[in-house]
Amino acid sequence: MFDKIEIDGKKVDVYFDIENFKLKIDRYDWTKIVSTFDEKIVKIKNFVLFIQNIGVHNNYSYEYDVLFYIHCDYDDFNPLDLNKIIISSEEISYLLYSEKRQTKRKYLINKDNCEFNVSLNRSNKIQKWYYNEIKTGGSVTIEIIKCKDWDTYGKIINSIIDSISISTLTRRTNDFEILICRHDGHFKGNIKFPKIISNDRKSYSLGNIDIIGNEIKKIISKLVDTPIVSQFIIPCYSNYHNQLEFYKLYACFEYEYKKIEKDKMYSKEQKQLIRKNELMKENIKNILNNSKVEVTEHYKNSLNNYNPMEGHKQKLRNAIDYSKRFMNERFLDMNFYNREKEFINYIYKIRTKIIHEPNDNIEIENSNFVDIFNEIIYAIFLKRCGISNKKIEKICKEILIPYV
Repeated sequence: MFDKIEIDGKKVDVYFDIENFKLKIDRYDWTKIVSTFDEKIVKIKNFVLFIQNIGVHNNYSYEYDVLFYIHCDYDDFNPLDLNKIIISSEEISYLLYSEKRQTKRKYLINKDNCEFNVSLNRSNKIQKWYYNEIKTGGSVTIEIIKCKDWDTYGKIINSIIDSISISTLTRRTNDFEILICRHDGHFKGNIKFPKIISNDRKSYSLGNIDIIGNEIKKIISKLVDTPIVSQFIIPCYSNYHNQLEFYKLYACFEYEYKKIEKDKMYSKEQKQLIRKNELMKENIKNILNNSKVEVTEHYKNSLNNYNPMEGHKQKLRNAIDYSKRFMNERFLDMNFYNREKEFINYIYKIRTKIIHEPNDNIEIENSNFVDIFNEIIYAIFLKRCGISNKKIEKICKEILIPYV
């Protein structure tokens, strides 16, 4: 599909390869290998494309990956025109299956930039197909009441899909149908994601959404505000983890760790140590000022940012101590406390090698420790969503893979 968009005041030819989820923009500046076009959302004709905003040159064009797109039956439309979204798939039907007939669960999410209802339409239908029984009829309906822009619209859709994945430990494959309707149910268009065919990180799933229950509202509400790489939050048990997976997993850890309220995490002794450290830094600054010694900006920044509680090993220790409040039973089941020091040293060693000594020969041999690391990140995320310690303990017991 061809169209024109405006970049730097010029009309530039673009081509959307629908089948391969690629957007190609004419190479409007031959002096640049990487495009300066930094939009995340592009509207062409009756499509809205959500793209990765780094385009690399390819012969005569810059090429972008399309993360997903919205297709409408007509050209002139806005987010509130497409206010009813229905998501369905065989996988969603399985996750929402209930042996007893249940009324649908409906949750209102109200944020500054958006407001919407989410309905989990439960089903107890089973269709026989040769020797298999397929659970059918379950779906998710989103009714948008307020939506600031297309970026928010995309976050709403992804927050719902990701929340179901996180709640059931099911790695998303994007193998679902998403229809867009009016309030009266009249069909307007659809939303398409590229299917994820390669799925090396297999997730372990008990399936049904009942374990998380109504807490899913808190997860959806958090995901709308804070995008995460949900596939790396979900514990995926494997005998092998590659460097890229570990790197992304550690990035998730860093993100979740920053979000922990430090007053609730640090012990009394640690808070005293931090106060002493602040006094020490002030004394050093006074000495430097009085002696009129010139110091570099790098040194000043290093001094200001130094915190004895924020080294990489210490952060791992802090995260474990914090997690004990809602993972103690889990840690006892896996005999983790006897291996805690070994775990910290191992995760730290792998992180150091991948960040500072990158090469293709780094082997991640102890996959069990990586799985435990993933579980800790998952539990800390649930805590950030506002779920109680007791409930997280129950989720860990019922949904994570049992240790024998």
